[in-house]
Amino acid sequence: MSTPSASRTSAKSSSPPTSRAGPSNVSSENEDVSPRTSTYDLSNRQTARALRAFIISGTFWGAWGRVVGIGVATFTGYALWLGATEAEIAYFVSIASFTSLAQVLSAPIFHRLKHPKRFVMFAGSLEMFLRFSIILIPLFLVENRVLAVALLLGSGLFFGFLNGPFYNGWLADIVPQNIRARFIARKTNANLIAGIITGYAAGYYLDLFDGDTQYTGFLTAFAFATVLGIFGYIRLMTVPHRRHPSQSHSPSQNPLIAFRNSPFKRLTFFFTTWNFALGIAGPFYSVFMLNHLQISYTTVAIFNSVFMISMVLGYKLMGGLVDRYGSRAVLNLLIPPTTLTPVLWTFSNPEWYWLIPVAMVINGLLHAGIITSTNALLYSTIPDDANKTTYFAAWSSTIQVAYALSPLLGSYLVGLFEPYGFELFGFSIGNIQLVFLCSSFAILVPITLLSIVDDDKSASTRELLSQIGKGNIFNFVYGSLVFDRSEEEDQRAKAASRMGRSRNPMALSRLVDALDDASPEVRRQAARGLGEAKSKEAVSHLLDELKDEESDIRTEAAEALGKIGDPDVVDPLIEALEDEDPRIQISAITALANIGGDEIDELLFWKFADRFSRTTFPTLAEVLSTNQDYRMIKPTLQRLTNFRSPAIRLQLLNSVTQTLGAGRRFYRMISMNPLERSERITQLISRTSRSIRRSNLHRSLKTHLVAHIDRLNQHVDDGDIEKMMDESGDLTTTLVDEINRQELDEFGQDVSSRISAVVLGIRTFVSERTAKREEVIEVYLAVCLWCLGDALKR
Repeated sequence: MSTPSASRTSAKSSSPPTSRAGPSNVSSENEDVSPRTSTYDLSNRQTARALRAFIISGTFWGAWGRVVGIGVATFTGYALWLGATEAEIAYFVSIASFTSLAQVLSAPIFHRLKHPKRFVMFAGSLEMFLRFSIILIPLFLVENRVLAVALLLGSGLFFGFLNGPFYNGWLADIVPQNIRARFIARKTNANLIAGIITGYAAGYYLDLFDGDTQYTGFLTAFAFATVLGIFGYIRLMTVPHRRHPSQSHSPSQNPLIAFRNSPFKRLTFFFTTWNFALGIAGPFYSVFMLNHLQISYTTVAIFNSVFMISMVLGYKLMGGLVDRYGSRAVLNLLIPPTTLTPVLWTFSNPEWYWLIPVAMVINGLLHAGIITSTNALLYSTIPDDANKTTYFAAWSSTIQVAYALSPLLGSYLVGLFEPYGFELFGFSIGNIQLVFLCSSFAILVPITLLSIVDDDKSASTRELLSQIGKGNIFNFVYGSLVFDRSEEEDQRAKAASRMGRSRNPMALSRLVDALDDASPEVRRQAARGLGEAKSKEAVSHLLDELKDEESDIRTEAAEALGKIGDPDVVDPLIEALEDEDPRIQISAITALANIGGDEIDELLFWKFADRFSRTTFPTLAEVLSTNQDYRMIKPTLQRLTNFRSPAIRLQLLNSVTQTLGAGRRFYRMISMNPLERSERITQLISRTSRSIRRSNLHRSLKTHLVAHIDRLNQHVDDGDIEKMMDESGDLTTTLVDEINRQELDEFGQDVSSRISAVVLGIRTFVSERTAKREEVIEVYLAVCLWCLGDALKR
């Protein structure tokens, strides 16, 4: 169930079935896994195929483990059906852990085998058969059934654990070091998804049987799961195996030699105490749900699915975290909250047990990160030239011994607390809930020991927390999942864009990798996403794209650099202003405008005024309007005739009105239908008249200006565009001639400058007569007059 299953999995997270087929994940055939530290001389394609075989076999074992595995609902339910007590179920877990000592024999046995793969197939199939034989006990025995279960279980586990270290060393030799954490996370996701589907199907199936027919349900479920488990071994046989050069002529080593490695010893000690703490309560979660809470198999399967879905999301999230920030920082963040989940289980009763799915979600996320972090540390602490089978035998045996002893302690505590029970916050607290609380307190020990774990590349926990808090982490996780799972170009492109918009630091490596995607659209969205993420760590990658003349995402790279705004990108963007490709020039202009600053603003105006270019002029006018640089007004209006495109001329007029402070009014009014536009023009002119009346101008000037506005309004009603333009020009002449210095001083420098800019915008437009469309003339003059009234009102 959630906690016991997770703790057993974490103990040997990369092993074959005995360990419940730990982390599963497949590397794409196109994924670049170089540079590798693999001891196998395999090509990228061969490595990808081998990793795919590991994931497929692990997927079969994940399905097998959700039915046959110790601690899951199906096995626990069958044991209870046979008449096993709570304590005896705890003993089954201890047996499983004690038989893990078989791993000590793994190194000498596999060292002497000429064909180790064949032995893996033999030992694995034998484990499957012995574990399946447990379900046949009622056909042959009436008494001592629980003892028979223990004997068959221990025998099967012995052969499974014998395979474990060899399997882990085999996997460690093939998986490239630079993708280990991500591979572990992805590999486990496939295992968990298979477990979710199989666990729910098994629970639903078993609920169809009751009474005397229940045995039929258990028998068929075990048989189907066993077939899946054997298929896993058959698929594993396609993975190549060669002996490590350092092992081919050396004698096998005593597993205790591994503990001469101090980092390995400290990591093992830490993780052993954590597994011991979890193991105290581990065997009793399934019993608690089935016996005490009377939850159906289907509901238990649903709860388990919640836990495993959380683990899937957790692995997707945590693999990137570990690769980027190191394992210890992640462990520092995740280990302390694990004390909470046993407490949530404590406050549950048959009438109200909805804290359990909450505990499942928390547990799934936490365990995913802890397992990923620990496995990454484990692989990194084992020297490349070491006998990996020896190390994995030492690792797994030590942890399993701890996990063998902790259920015995839990079983003792269950009996010790049997007479005790009390009410707390309205919940009945019995012996099993007290064991849950003991497990929670025991986790405090590994929390204190975490400081002794070595991790050279680990960032500080504070740094990790600050990074996690940035952006939308859920948006990143969803985008990352879609990007990995989808084969459609447009979906992957949208996912890259989503990861960028999440602005989560973990998206950086994914987006940088996507810059080399085969799809040009994915590359473009990845570059844009890096700009949205605003991560300075992306600058070097984007600069490489900008400077690469063969790159097809130079424009996106330039704009992304502008959004990031790092000072180091200014000079390369200035150089890009002289690029032969006008699209690059336009993107560089936009990027520099985003960065801003007085020097950049002057540079852009110099570019605008120095040499006319029909290609870059509209963009320069646009960015200068954003800065409200009044110097662009007259040149822009005078250059309207240089452009044949009506759309470009409208863009330039919109830039002018934006400079005057009109916002997007010109654009919105041009987009209206004629009736709406006419009403809007009338409203703007009326507002201008009211603003003039309320201004601080002297009475005579206000009277003259309002008279101009009234005549102009009449010309608009008459549709006489020429007179409207003349009247607008006359209005500016009256304003310039009659306004006095004192009034300008009262307005202040900013308002006076804006008034002068509006006057210049109207006079230049009227004198040049470059606009031909009546609606354009009406809208432009109405917006300019509104800007004038707005300035006078202020």
